[in-house]
Formats: sequence, C-alpha cells, structure tokens
Amino acid sequence: MQKADSKDYRSYVISAAIGLSIFLFGLFSDGVSRPTLIIISISIFLLLFVLVKQIDAYGDKENQYTKVKGREGKELIKPIKAAERSIVLTTFSEDKPSPKYLKALMKKLNDNVSITRFITQELENNRPEWLKQFDKNSMPNYEEKVIQGKALPFDVYIFDEKLTYAYFPPAGEHKLFKEGSVFHSTYMASNYRAALDKSTQI
Repeated sequence: MQKADSKDYRSYVISAAIGLSIFLFGLFSDGVSRPTLIIISISIFLLLFVLVKQIDAYGDKENQYTKVKGREGKELIKPIKAAERSIVLTTFSEDKPSPKYLKALMKKLNDNVSITRFITQELENNRPEWLKQFDKNSMPNYEEKVIQGKALPFDVYIFDEKLTYAYFPPAGEHKLFKEGSVFHSTYMASNYRAALDKSTQI
C-alpha cells in the first residue's frame, strides 16, 4: 500500500493544530490574561511550522533519487555492507561480478542477512562458476527465484526494503547494465519487489 504523501500529513497536522488552539482558547480564556493567550497561540503555530518542515523533509527524502554508474558490482559494496536485514537482487545482466562484490555478499549471509536472487531459467541451467558459490540448498539465508520467460530489461538491488539501485542498458546495449538510478524510497522498493515476484508467476 502506498504511503500517504507529505501533503496529506500536512493537512492532518494543520487540522490538529487548529483544533488544539480552539481547545486551549476555550479552556484558558476565562482565567488567563490576553498576553499569555497570545504567547500560547504563537507557541502552537511555531510548533506547527516545525512539524510541517519535518514532514516536507520526509517527503523530499522519499522522492529523491541519484544517478549511478558502475561495473562488476563495485559501487554496490557500500550498500551491501550497510544492509542489516535483507538484500533482494537480480542477475539479468551479463556483467561478471568482482571478487570484492561476491565476498561482501557472502559476509552478509554469514551475518544472517537474507539474500533473495532472481534469475532466468537459462542461468539456472547454465550456472557460471561465480554463481555456484551460492548454494541455495546449504545456505539457509540464501534463496533463488526463477522468473518466467526471458530476462527482464533491468537489474535491481533492494536493500532493507527501502534503498533501491535500478540499472538499465544504455542505447544500443542489451546485455550489460552500467547506468541507473538510486531511490531512497520504501514505495519504490516495494513496487520493484512486487514486479519481480510477479515475474515468477505463470
């Protein structure tokens, strides 16, 4: 389910602040001097201002993204090391991962971080040597899912269900995904994960 955006939260805060102002005015208007009521009102609206700014900052962070370039998974080592719960990734590109990238993934498995990899049936039938290191039968935190049909035209890496690296092939290239975007958004992460899960269904 998509989160309510920052505008929705802003309206909730404004409504609550107005209601609180009316309540306090009715509660204290008989026994409190006018200067004190003015101070209380100013304090409430200052609090409202701070809350709205925080909500806007949250909304901006959810919608922001940056560009990324890389080969062999080298630029992914940092987010892999930072992952605390789960990593979801695809192996649709023909780019061969670097030893440091593979080592970082292995360490996460040893640290009880779950890794789910989406692959094609072709890759399942012809596993390269580097992929044979990941044994779904002997690694309890490692899972592989086979998609139906051909490889999807992108590679995705989702960390802790909130950080997503999405790679797409450049013009004229269909096998190596070198460029993409980084999304700091739980909504984007859930959408990509849903698309991957759907690709495994007949």
